[in-house]
Amino acid sequence: MRYCIIPKTLSVQSIYEHLVKISGVRDIVMYHKVKMLFVTVDDGSVLEQVRTIGGCRVEPVKAVKTPDSLIPSAVTPPTPKPGVARFTPQEEEEISGIDILKGLTEPPLSGEGVTVAVVDSGILETHELVNRRVVYSETFVGGVADDRITFNDGSKGHGTGVAGIIVQLAPDVNIVNMKVVSDSGSGTNEQLIAAINKIVKMIDEDSEYAPDIVNMSLAVENDIDKNGPVAIAVKQLLYRGIPVVAAAGNYGPDDNTITVPALVDYVVAVGSCNIDTLRVSYFSSRGNPNGVPLKPDCCQFGEDIIVADTSSNFAVRASSGTSYATPIVTAIFTLWKQLFNVVSTELQGVEDPTEYTTPELTPENIIDNILDHACGKPEGSVMVKDNSYGYGILLGSLIVESLRKTIGYSSSNIDDMLTSIMPVMMMGMMIGVMGQMMQRK
Repeated sequence: MRYCIIPKTLSVQSIYEHLVKISGVRDIVMYHKVKMLFVTVDDGSVLEQVRTIGGCRVEPVKAVKTPDSLIPSAVTPPTPKPGVARFTPQEEEEISGIDILKGLTEPPLSGEGVTVAVVDSGILETHELVNRRVVYSETFVGGVADDRITFNDGSKGHGTGVAGIIVQLAPDVNIVNMKVVSDSGSGTNEQLIAAINKIVKMIDEDSEYAPDIVNMSLAVENDIDKNGPVAIAVKQLLYRGIPVVAAAGNYGPDDNTITVPALVDYVVAVGSCNIDTLRVSYFSSRGNPNGVPLKPDCCQFGEDIIVADTSSNFAVRASSGTSYATPIVTAIFTLWKQLFNVVSTELQGVEDPTEYTTPELTPENIIDNILDHACGKPEGSVMVKDNSYGYGILLGSLIVESLRKTIGYSSSNIDDMLTSIMPVMMMGMMIGVMGQMMQRK
């Protein structure tokens, strides 16, 4: 059986030197960047020897899976052209308010200069919706070495669907494809940790492929340990200022159904809402109502979303799940990251740039400053953060305005569905969302 060894007081190297001396311990792998090891031990007495190594914690390897397969779409999957389901990608962009966000600059925001790591089941990078925006691929799943097909997505197109949403909303984004779930839909937390270890290494080495944002539309099965192996690894990304956006899961409507990585402090946990009612989807996982921190953090549309299908380079299907709400949030953060880059560049041209605070899209700024200003909820909801909406629907007020304008869309009492979060949303975007970055020091 495979186990994770988490150092407490000893170094990774020190524990490795102990392990190699124990007969019956094999396949030792060290992940220096996230400070842990993995080993195979088949004998109980040998495992007890491993547990006696001072200054370490031993945990069995757990399964990782993409949650969307639990929620089949209520819409007949469209083939091969998009637009047969509820809304086309273009209409979804308009309804979500993202087109207004893009228009904050000229030329419009497009994700240019921003890199997103999609840690998932792989990506069919030749798919029309992915538009060849994949700049780097690596698989952490067993397969034929150096065979590029192992980087692709044979797991019903989950990773391709996620990547396609990001690219459609931020068409000039760069995508890093980290495959941690096999084509059969299985994965382990070791594979996920190996991918995180590689991402951290890219960041530390200032690689041209180092991501600015990480999307994880997956979960570790039955893992609510915020101090467990995956949580420890994810925190290495957070410590480096990299936002991690994770699916809350499709195990609702019961409370306490959010797992790692979404459960980790300062990871942005994303729930799903319905595009008609703007209510939280019945399947969207709920957090602990008394949890610290309270989860999820926000919601976005996650029902009957048109996503890329890997049956061909042009096939699409309608699917539901927090897996697909998550990349919409990631795409919004991608556009914000580009906007912050633009503003930072402009600040360099002012007479005294040290007078101003440079905008940052960090995990702390997102959770502590941005989401509270940028989200809204339906009228009658609890206006503070709760365990189903979080802070609410990201870009909520823009969504209401967009719904009023969407051709063919009808809904009763649309004016009362969301409360206004700011008198002028555009100013809210530029002031509240940026954490008052333009204030003089």
